[in-house]
Amino acid sequence: MNGITELCTNTQLLFDADGALLQRRRKISPTYHERMIWGQGDGSGLRAVDSKVGRIGQLACWEHYNPLARYAMMADGEQIHSAMYPGSIFGDLFSQQTEVNIRQHALESASFVVCATAWLDTDQQAQIVKDTGANIGPISSGCFTAIVAPDGSLLGQPVRSGEDVVIADLDFTLIDKRKQLWIPEAITAGRNCSVC
Repeated sequence: MNGITELCTNTQLLFDADGALLQRRRKISPTYHERMIWGQGDGSGLRAVDSKVGRIGQLACWEHYNPLARYAMMADGEQIHSAMYPGSIFGDLFSQQTEVNIRQHALESASFVVCATAWLDTDQQAQIVKDTGANIGPISSGCFTAIVAPDGSLLGQPVRSGEDVVIADLDFTLIDKRKQLWIPEAITAGRNCSVC
């Protein structure tokens, strides 16, 4: 390979409605057991991009615990935030934490949050238990796939287990209503504002 080392990174791909690739971003820093597989990312993908449906920002899993990464999305004017989590890991507490993370981001950013979590089917769960001897409990729950409005409310029923689809119409006037109360990028940046 002529001295070039291949790097495997946790990467998010964002496609537009016509199938065009809008963004390929690497998770900034692998967390927990990901460190055994994924390489270090960088901050070049910490930006929102324009799409046919609106301005979209995205973060993966525990990047949502990083206030500066979330602020980068807010400051870049995201209208829709794409949140991705593994699901089927760590059990019900992980599902609850995911819900808190995405609802807080919707409130803070005044954006819609579309959250997708993975699900292990019964055959996959059985194989993991067979291969590792682990308890099935944590890998048989932990999902929270949902769409959240800028006011933090859930749009439709979230998916907590199994394969399913969550669909909602996004009323972009809700972003403006939320920003009448809270302008995240102005307040955090210390700009003069009417509500602090």
